[in-house]
Amino acid sequence: MAIDIKKEITLTADILDSSGSPVYTMNTMLSGDGTLPITTTTLKAQAPVSYTDLGVPVYSEVSDTDMTQATQDFMARAIKEQKALTVENGGDPSTVNSNKGEVPS
Repeated sequence: MAIDIKKEITLTADILDSSGSPVYTMNTMLSGDGTLPITTTTLKAQAPVSYTDLGVPVYSEVSDTDMTQATQDFMARAIKEQKALTVENGGDPSTVNSNKGEVPS
């Protein structure tokens, strides 16, 4: 009897607002197959920080700059981990992010 064991890694990171509360969560599943990681970003369920006079809820926000930086940091880590897992699984790490940010033709 043969057993085929595969290792996968899940990376998760919260993007915090200025008060340290999570606003968004980023997730990716790494399989070590040499592909570019696909990241999903989801809005965390959160209570309103206040309400307008008309009763409209106001939620915490993260600046576009902070969101961009957090996404960049997360993807850099995901690519690094995917390359290491690809090597561990006997694959070629150069296939991960092989277009280096260029749009494929």
